Amino acid sequence: MLRTRTCSKRAFAPIRLALYVLQLSANGCTDTSSEPGTAPANDTSTMELDSAVDASIEQPNLRSGQATWSALTGGQRHQGLTLAEWVLSWTHWYMSANSCDTAETDLDGSGCSLFQDPDSAAFFLARGEYLTVRTRCHVSRNLAVVVPIVFFIAGLTPSPLMNSPSPAKLDENAREIAATMRDIVFQVDGVEMLEINHHRIDSTMFSETIPSEPNRLSCEGNEGSSGSVGPFFITGFFALLPPGAVGRHVITYGGTYSINGIDVVDRVRATIYIE
Repeated sequence: MLRTRTCSKRAFAPIRLALYVLQLSANGCTDTSSEPGTAPANDTSTMELDSAVDASIEQPNLRSGQATWSALTGGQRHQGLTLAEWVLSWTHWYMSANSCDTAETDLDGSGCSLFQDPDSAAFFLARGEYLTVRTRCHVSRNLAVVVPIVFFIAGLTPSPLMNSPSPAKLDENAREIAATMRDIVFQVDGVEMLEINHHRIDSTMFSETIPSEPNRLSCEGNEGSSGSVGPFFITGFFALLPPGAVGRHVITYGGTYSINGIDVVDRVRATIYIE
């Protein structure tokens, strides 16, 4: 089942918290469901949308062979940190927003720099629902780029809609969701990155200090959430691109996973300008 959200005010896109489906009425949102099949790629409407976007913006030619800008793999490090360690830095950025306007709600890429750490050695891209096209993002030439291909966060929130599952239960939830991840796409400048398992992040626990409201949780309808919160468990697929060549680059990423039979489909086509 593919679920579509319509919201009466701007809110964060789904935060992937455990039992998220219980919060679908938050923020003035209503939901409609359709049955396009278990694989969204087989849905004619999404295929037409993808084709329309391809036709509307300049795209590099898809090609085989070695990429000119390739993600780090295995135990390769950037600034002494592995991909898994950079993902934890990414989660800190992801959870640190003190506004409902974030890089995740940004529709055209002009907000991609929101809440980026000026002292970080990496630039963090944001997720987006199918199909988000961002074409106005500028990145410093000395920064690596962390790409959240597709991910899920299970965590504790002080919502009256939720019971508080144990850390073991949250870990189990994250692993169950990870097992449903499919239709994963990761392309850099038209080259498909085929070794996707190099980018897998197993369920990893972390805690976070949430700023005062508005924050990522309160913008999802969980008022009263601030200070030290956790544990959280993150899982999915991420990529770490080393600093790239100056110029225009196109990164396409996303995937599908299921929560209680509901498909969540992410897909972003991000054009970034390295300067």
